[in-house]
Amino acid sequence: GACIIGWLPIVNDSVEHAGKHSWANYHRSVWHEAMSHILDSLVEPATTGDWYECSDEIEMQLFPSVLIYSLDYEEQ
Repeated sequence: GACIIGWLPIVNDSVEHAGKHSWANYHRSVWHEAMSHILDSLVEPATTGDWYECSDEIEMQLFPSVLIYSLDYEEQ
């Protein structure tokens, strides 16, 4: 199964700033900072695992993983 562990902010495009490198860099830095916070929270559990009691009352050690989110800017 999968679950949502965080939300990525959406920076709305501005006609005033469209096409400017500084605006593209701002978009990129917001996205990377948000992903950094999400991934930092997974470092320890992915290394050592976390114990969970499943619905069948059996405890299991789970190691979270991240599915790759990879696409070109045009595909977003």
